[in-house]
Amino acid sequence: MTKVISISREFASGGREIGKKLAERLSFAYYDKEVINEIAKDTNLSKEYLDHYSESNLTRNFPITIGHSFGLVYPMITPSDEVYKQQIDVMKKLAGEGDCVFIGRCSDYILRNMNILRVFIYSTKMEEKIDRCKAKANVDELISDTELKKRILKVDRDRKEYYEYYTSLTWGDVKNYDLCINTARFSVDEAVEIIAKAITKI
Repeated sequence: MTKVISISREFASGGREIGKKLAERLSFAYYDKEVINEIAKDTNLSKEYLDHYSESNLTRNFPITIGHSFGLVYPMITPSDEVYKQQIDVMKKLAGEGDCVFIGRCSDYILRNMNILRVFIYSTKMEEKIDRCKAKANVDELISDTELKKRILKVDRDRKEYYEYYTSLTWGDVKNYDLCINTARFSVDEAVEIIAKAITKI
């Protein structure tokens, strides 16, 4: 039976790096930006558009009313809704092709009926998150620690809002995951080994 690992993560917690190393360690397919690329191939939507609305920049679905009458109400499909629907179709298709690791994009919820291990990666040390951002920044992107902290917190707020809007679950709630790993306590390589051992149990 196909095995799926979904890695949800706080920004700058090391979740993406863990996912890549885990996929290599297990010889699983790895899907992150690849989901966007797949959607772009099947639609006329640009990668930039898809990336913009795939995990943040939520556009809420408010009803459109005619004048002041609430008797005529029509649903409005937002850009976020359009991208989310495409993600569902592509992720289910990819997951059906073999063992794989998915990074974010509500994959734990979208693929919940599959043989899935749901992982949440977080860190209790903001200074380590800031250091990760600095290590990956280009020279012309260097900003203060205070600004980096604001950026980290904003990305997490956006992910939380997006996740909770489409799943009605609480992002980061331990009850929604099989395994939660604090990278302030475990290194990337240690996290990989913990998840690799856990996937043998499903």
